[in-house]
Amino acid sequence: MIELRRFDEAVVIAKKARRQSPSYSASYRCLASAFAHLGRDAEARKAAARAEARQAKEALALVEEAIRKRLLCANPGADNRLTAVA
Repeated sequence: MIELRRFDEAVVIAKKARRQSPSYSASYRCLASAFAHLGRDAEARKAAARAEARQAKEALALVEEAIRKRLLCANPGADNRLTAVA
């Protein structure tokens, strides 16, 4: 919707996406962009900050999963110990 310059609709869609998956950073980025285009600067900044926080968590989760997989490949019997630590 943002590419079509339909910013009000983009806000509605992004809010719906945020409700369905509150930890997904892309919905917050879309919301921030739509708010910025609409001149709703404070809301845009707030959504951008939330997107950044969620994106950091997503990145950390990807790194932790990669480490876990690497450790499991090196020691297949470690699965129970890694699960208990996580």
